Amino acid sequence: MENILMQSMVSILQMFVFTIYLKEILGLRHSVVWMPLLWILLEIVDRSIVKMADSPGINGLVYLILLEIIVFLIGDGSWKKKLFITLAFSVVITVLEILLINVVIIFEICDLNLISNDIKISSLILILTQMLAFIFFHVIIYYCKHQIKGETSIKDWLGILLISGGCFVAVLVLTMNMINYNNFSMGYVIVLVILICLNFLSYYFYSISLEKRKIEMETRIYQKQIAVYQERYQDIQQTRKDVCHFQHDINNHLSIIQKLCEDAKEKRKPEECMYEIEKYLKNIGITYDTIFHDTDSENLMIDSIIDMKKGSALSKGIDMVTELYIPPNMKYDSLDMVIILGNLLDNAIEACEKLMNKKKPEIILKIQYKMSNLVILIKNTYDGEEIGAGNSVDNSLPATTKNDKKIHGIGMRNVKEIIKKYNGIIEWRTEYGMFVIDILLYEFDKNGENKGQ
Repeated sequence: MENILMQSMVSILQMFVFTIYLKEILGLRHSVVWMPLLWILLEIVDRSIVKMADSPGINGLVYLILLEIIVFLIGDGSWKKKLFITLAFSVVITVLEILLINVVIIFEICDLNLISNDIKISSLILILTQMLAFIFFHVIIYYCKHQIKGETSIKDWLGILLISGGCFVAVLVLTMNMINYNNFSMGYVIVLVILICLNFLSYYFYSISLEKRKIEMETRIYQKQIAVYQERYQDIQQTRKDVCHFQHDINNHLSIIQKLCEDAKEKRKPEECMYEIEKYLKNIGITYDTIFHDTDSENLMIDSIIDMKKGSALSKGIDMVTELYIPPNMKYDSLDMVIILGNLLDNAIEACEKLMNKKKPEIILKIQYKMSNLVILIKNTYDGEEIGAGNSVDNSLPATTKNDKKIHGIGMRNVKEIIKKYNGIIEWRTEYGMFVIDILLYEFDKNGENKGQ
């Protein structure tokens, strides 16, 4: 009975560790509820092969192939990634198992023959291996994923490591006691189960904390976007007031111009009067220039976000040139366009603000819709060293000098996710003192397929 229970614990523990590893590294294409069913099938096939071929090499190879099948069925990502992460998992588990076996032998807890022949002892070694692997994978996942994205705090991460590490040490001490005294009673097994459950409960609460933190950050982003819309609404209201004032004043301006023309006719000094008229018209143009700077591509959402950012740039002494060749209606989500242009133009404006009068600040924005695809080009002068080129394919993002690096990082990752949504690509480079971003988005038809490919 104890043997069956121990083997079941090992299998369940292996499934949990592998599922967490797969979820964090690749992501799951299907619901996690499919994993227990797939794992049961893996165990049935694996044990059948073990009975037919009593060879460690063949058994290990079959087990690896079965893991690969599970990853290809439920995991997300390319086949190369799936192949690599499964191999990496198997290698790490094997190395940790060998390490623990050697530790047990070195400290004379038991010998290799006893480990090989006693199912209970070998099961305890496998349990320790999986618990140690969980700690190892969590460290790797944190430094390769969460810390870079800023999605979790070091306190939450240390909390789960301390709990997992404490459970591992407790299981190690319990294992040594069970082996030394040859006591595999049900009481010890229950304690072992409790420790393992505590280990994975810590991950559950960690996941909740992580999700809460992500929601809080996304809420801050949405609040920022709402503020953008409110600011744009205020700009529109102010523009309407300015237009009303202009309409009210235009009659007075026309009366003055007419009076200047009459004076020119009476005094017969047309050149002097023409100079006064020209000067007066220029003053009118300066006074009302800001009213009519609006972009007019007939695409309301894109015009609105560009007008708002152009107004912000002009107020800071930054020239902004726009060239838009787009139709009124495109099969792109309006909010997606606002997020892309809003984030990238904000970054361009901030870069221009840092020039400190060393260069003439300038932003160039070109958007063109051709062959059912959208091409976006953004250039801005910047004060910095050449940083080389990059793109979304190499899974990197342009570095930032902002103080709120985490919020900025979320904004840029949102841009990257939207580009990925349309199977597009973003590239960046520096040339002649300009930072350049190129974006290509493919339009989808009604069936969700790319029209431009």
